[in-house]
Amino acid sequence: AIESYFERWSLDHDDIRPLELPDGTLFIEKTFAFPIDGTSHPVTNKPIIYAGRLDMLGQWKDTGLNIGIDEKTTGQLGDSWHNNWPLRGQFTGYCRGSEEYGFRIRNFHIRGIGILKEKITFAEDIQRREQWQIDVWLEQLRKDVNRAVRTYQRMCLEPELGLHTHWDQNFDSVCSSYGGWLNRVRDDDPF
Repeated sequence: AIESYFERWSLDHDDIRPLELPDGTLFIEKTFAFPIDGTSHPVTNKPIIYAGRLDMLGQWKDTGLNIGIDEKTTGQLGDSWHNNWPLRGQFTGYCRGSEEYGFRIRNFHIRGIGILKEKITFAEDIQRREQWQIDVWLEQLRKDVNRAVRTYQRMCLEPELGLHTHWDQNFDSVCSSYGGWLNRVRDDDPF
């Protein structure tokens, strides 16, 4: 898969060239972190930190357009593979995270690598995030974090009140993401 990837998207011939940081390093596999305004840790009272790792930030050949790159490996690429990304908060968070390095990225190029028994396949999709989408994402993130903090406080800091506190759950694709966690839970698991 690695060999096939670099045959398809060789750093020497790729249409997207990695951005260069002030210290001369290329923007490949860089972490970011920023405090989520309006949140506070229930014990330290410091802001909750949002962190991530960008695969690459680059510039589209001859256009001057800055763009993020994210690689996705999978066992199956199909006609609907590109439908996974329009609302994916990961890329919205990356747009905000890129600002920690002084880059305003609003476009992401998602590169799919399908690892099949007999061959390696590829797919590509480009996603754009407008500023209003980033603003809405940040507001939702703030609400989600503050709700989790309040739930933690009820359950752990006020145990007599928190015995019957409900933790919000996600019944969407999270159960099949990241290797299908739900499929690995056994019937006899005490979970």
